[in-house]
Amino acid sequence: MIIFINKKEGWHEDEIFSYGSSNYKYDNLFQVYGKEDIVNETLKLEISEKGIWETIKEYIKDKEIFWDKYREIENTKTPIWKTKEEAIDYVTIQKEDVLNYMMVYYNQSRDVHPPLFYFLVHFVSTIYFGTFTKYIIFVINLAFFIGTLYIILKMLSLIDKQKLQIPTILFYGLSIGAISSVIFQRMYMMLTFFVINYLYINIKIYKSNYKLDKSMKRQLITNILLGFLTQYYFCFYALILFIIQNVFMIKQKRIDELKSYIFLHVKVAIIGIIIFPASIYHIFFSYRGIGSINDINILERLNAYLQYIFNSFSFYDIVGYILILIIIVLYMYKFSKNYIGYFFLIPALIYFIIISKISPYIEIRYIMPILPIIAIIIFQTIEDYIKNQKIQKLILVVFILIQVMGLIINKPYYLYKGYKEYVQLAKQNEELKLVYVGSNEFNHIKYIKEYMIYEKSLIINEEQLPILKEQVEFTDKQDFILRLDTNKDKGNIINEVLQYTGYSRYEELLENMYKIKY
Repeated sequence: MIIFINKKEGWHEDEIFSYGSSNYKYDNLFQVYGKEDIVNETLKLEISEKGIWETIKEYIKDKEIFWDKYREIENTKTPIWKTKEEAIDYVTIQKEDVLNYMMVYYNQSRDVHPPLFYFLVHFVSTIYFGTFTKYIIFVINLAFFIGTLYIILKMLSLIDKQKLQIPTILFYGLSIGAISSVIFQRMYMMLTFFVINYLYINIKIYKSNYKLDKSMKRQLITNILLGFLTQYYFCFYALILFIIQNVFMIKQKRIDELKSYIFLHVKVAIIGIIIFPASIYHIFFSYRGIGSINDINILERLNAYLQYIFNSFSFYDIVGYILILIIIVLYMYKFSKNYIGYFFLIPALIYFIIISKISPYIEIRYIMPILPIIAIIIFQTIEDYIKNQKIQKLILVVFILIQVMGLIINKPYYLYKGYKEYVQLAKQNEELKLVYVGSNEFNHIKYIKEYMIYEKSLIINEEQLPILKEQVEFTDKQDFILRLDTNKDKGNIINEVLQYTGYSRYEELLENMYKIKY
């Protein structure tokens, strides 16, 4: 893990958002118009004039008054030059913000994710006070990765598969999928831990003949609550497994235990909503919520996510398809009379289908939580159907070697190799200004490292190029750096930049990076 995190050179925009939303008191995004977005600015203006309770009452009575003022401010907004100090402030903890968890809570209420992961990022950031480093979230992810491996060991021991403990954690732990989970600086490694632990606790409940003692209840309550506050996708997995457990309890006529089990889940759901009421909006009404699901080609998405599973375990496509089919058929046959098998297969399979349908993008991150379960299912099937110990061990070793070879040949996701050249370019031109031209007002944050180096930066989109002619910063005729992050014709954009700034020529430095000269 340390080897690959050291090889990580750049960031996905969502990764930078992890730091900004955790550490920036003005907003959860590095705004191009100022320190905060128009909603925050309007709120602060209203609250300063009327107080918080009068503002709330006015909004409830007639929200259009608020939005009229919002639009009034919006019409006056234009991108401004951002200093390197502002960029540093966005992703780091400043003295006055240490342990300011209400700031984090508010930022996440404005987002579409719960706050627990961001609380941890904020906490670890205080240790790296004033410093932006990829090792902040790496420490968090590594801890939950180790925790996941520990739960896998305990789970395999619980179902009497001790011989599979070391092979399984090597097979999963050395996979591209697992390493990518740790490298990717978001909450999905945390989510994986809580999914796996929820599965483990439910198997313990089943194995204990549904005796829900105080310890078991505490474990269940804690895991459900923390899982919910980590990522809402936990709810989908937990709901499926919850239903399966209910069915088994009913079949075995454990009605009292069933009532207790259901009550416990309902209670935790209420507690979670009370702790973070914004979750109701996030889950049901936000642009990432259930209501945002559009008609899509589910078969194409299922196939795309299957490709991610194959890549995660370094299987070639044809091998992967055959293996998946054989595993599901054999696993279902073997465990048709053994409820334990259903705990592993059914929730993971339905979760996979649900995610294929509802995920906003097709990315490996969304199926990371079920990768350990897939590893367990594969190795369980090998042990149950291949009785010759030598052949069994040989196959397990071959599967582990495939993971090692996969890492050598393919490399994990989210390394963003080559970005260090752009950082080095920034250091060589740190006395110059940067103009960034993008296609939206979010993706620009992936380049925060550069904004922290250049003297100052102007961040605009393709439609805002005319504002360049209003910038007094170009009157000194000093060279400046232009970064393009757009699908539009780059030659046309460069010509417009020259036209609006009064500069006459340019030099290409790196891909999408140009020095504009007078």
